[in-house]
Amino acid sequence: MKNIKVICYAILVYSFNLHFVFSQCNSIEVSDRKVEGKIKSLKLMKYDLKLVGGKEQKEQKSVERLTLSYNNLGYVVEEKNTFSGWQNFDEHTIYTYNDKQKLITKKELKKNNDIITMVDTVYISYDNQGNKDAELCTFRTLMDDFDDYYKIIYTYNANDKLLSERKISSKGVKELDIKYDYYDNGNLKIMTKNGDEKTHFTYDGNNNILAKEKIMFNYTEKDEYAYDALNNLIMHKYYAGNVLRFNYSYEQYDNKCNILKMIFGDDELEYKYEYDLNGSWVSKKEYRNGMPIELTIREIIYY
Repeated sequence: MKNIKVICYAILVYSFNLHFVFSQCNSIEVSDRKVEGKIKSLKLMKYDLKLVGGKEQKEQKSVERLTLSYNNLGYVVEEKNTFSGWQNFDEHTIYTYNDKQKLITKKELKKNNDIITMVDTVYISYDNQGNKDAELCTFRTLMDDFDDYYKIIYTYNANDKLLSERKISSKGVKELDIKYDYYDNGNLKIMTKNGDEKTHFTYDGNNNILAKEKIMFNYTEKDEYAYDALNNLIMHKYYAGNVLRFNYSYEQYDNKCNILKMIFGDDELEYKYEYDLNGSWVSKKEYRNGMPIELTIREIIYY
């Protein structure tokens, strides 16, 4: 059941109103779901590419279909996602909102071969200032008829900055305790997890993150970032202890912040795009050291 809890918690941990300030173009990877406009459906097809006898050949490795429905104010109320490739699954997610159009429930049904195997539901409440103050996450697997829940409680300061986040199990055990401290300008300064893991953040004059250092007992992890004059991310280094584990250099972006060229270790990666009339890319081809390796095709239907 540990995997189920991780899946459900991932829904929550990215949903609170703590925002890191990055540059204009700061993508660590090219997003397959980044679309310009309000979409009705998205079909995403990925192919492996290779050269055979000097000719480019492709072999399909996955297909994903996403459909979205909205309420009359433009908020997503239903999402259906089908994926086939290295694994096969169907997900059906339903969203409901209060009269202020704040999300109050997110119910996700997961299917295999048209049989519902798992149901995750998140219930969200807010304080008088509109800040999310609690989330109740329930999950149930129908294969072994198991269900459980946990709760996450949030507190804020007078400026509506998130101060703490506590995850409590159905048995009343505190499984996670995170505290946040800020600089005077509102940027996150220190994040403390369970009292013994601290992450320190530093910024440049444009509020871009320059470094993120995590200290756990006697072990340290560190991310370093650099930007160009337009505040575009151009470098990201990651250290485990004192050892450099990876080094990304972002050489070129297009005007939509899609990465066109980057260097990772000894590899040079390039991306070539084709766009539709709405400005969304519909074809992305990836090259490694000049050789084609992957093609992604997107079929987008708009409202």
